[in-house]
Amino acid sequence: MTKEKWQELVIKIENSFELIDQGSISGEQKNESIEFIEWQMPGKQIRAEAHERPKLLDKKTFYSNRIGSKTSEQYIYSEDEVVFFVNFFERFDENDEWQEMKSGDFV
Repeated sequence: MTKEKWQELVIKIENSFELIDQGSISGEQKNESIEFIEWQMPGKQIRAEAHERPKLLDKKTFYSNRIGSKTSEQYIYSEDEVVFFVNFFERFDENDEWQEMKSGDFV
């Protein structure tokens, strides 16, 4: 999904359903931003998250073959390319945990 399609989806959700929450947060990875929207459907709540972060170019592992030595990883991110993807979650009760929806759940 592209960022433009995400914006279109948000507008359709705002016009069609009762919103519970909407906003943006910082992600766990470097320079990651997450936009989310939560809405109420009959019998369940749905949450959509759009993640945008720099593209991972390389992962280097540093280690030594000696016993007890430390290992470390270095991640190299692109400065001009970004990755954009969307995840959908559902829950049936306020006290339930969010469960990730699979593509077959939308039918």
